[in-house]
Order: sequence, then structure tokens, then C-alpha cells
Amino acid sequence: MNNSSELKKKFSFSPKDLNIREIIGNTTELFEQDLRLKNINISMELSLAVVVHADQEMLSAILRNLLSNAIKFSEMDSMIIIRTFLDDIWFCLEIEDFGIGMDERIKNKILSKSIVPASIDAKNDMGVGMGLALSKEFILNHDGLLEIHSIIGEGTTVKIKLPLNQTK
Repeated sequence: MNNSSELKKKFSFSPKDLNIREIIGNTTELFEQDLRLKNINISMELSLAVVVHADQEMLSAILRNLLSNAIKFSEMDSMIIIRTFLDDIWFCLEIEDFGIGMDERIKNKILSKSIVPASIDAKNDMGVGMGLALSKEFILNHDGLLEIHSIIGEGTTVKIKLPLNQTK
């Protein structure tokens, strides 16, 4: 599903004003058991209550996918940092893990329009990256951007940027 018009046919796009702190809180609660099993702590560095004009289902799916990946690719006894902040014309949300990282080839595939190739996670499970590809399409549907910074063996920071003209 690389085409935004295909995506719009399969998912209705219904943006409304959302409390980002509430969405993040609800999402992290879904992963409490996974976090406990790997003894991963979450640190939140959230800007003051920000209302984001976005589609709730799509934004929740993006956050679930990014947090799921951060947990999946993190080592035992590590940390994940969730940040929100304003940057010029953007509302930004970052999820940073200190896991296995990804190489440039995989990162470039994710950021291109290609389907993401299989990769091996911290437990040698195979991951195809379809959730991240779908998340990228959801972000683009909001006229947003996806950025990935990663270093093998050190971790990954995934940033989503939504235009402030849609954020209050």
C-alpha cells in the first residue's frame, strides 16, 4: 500500500482535536506487560498539553507501531524515551530506544516508497516492517514527515512531524 489514494479508500480520514498526552498515555498502557517482561522503563518528556488536529485511529496506530518496534528492538533492562515538542512549523513526537539500531539500507527502504525488507530483531525474530510502512502512509496522510536516526548497536530515534497549521 504505497499510494495515499489507495490508503484513503481503505481508511476513512477524520481529523479532530486530540489531547496528545492522553493518546500517549493510553498507548503506553497497552504495552505495560511487554515493558515489564523486558524490564524496559519509559521516560516521558512531554511539552505542555498540546492539542493535535489528527485522525485518532491513525495517530493511535502510528504510536502503537512505533512503541511496539521500540520495545521489540530493545535489549532487556533498557529505556525508551518519548518526547513531544514544537519545532518551528511542526509538532514533533520522538520515540527513542537504545536497542540494536538499524543499518542505512533498511532505514532508506523505510523512508522510500518501497516495502520494507525483513530484518532480525533483538531475539532473532523476523520483522517485515509493514506496520512502519503503514504508519508512514498515515503520517503522510496528515501532511507530516517521518525521520529516522539510527546507529547499529546504539539505538534508534523515530520522529514524526505534524504541521502546526493542523495543531492547536
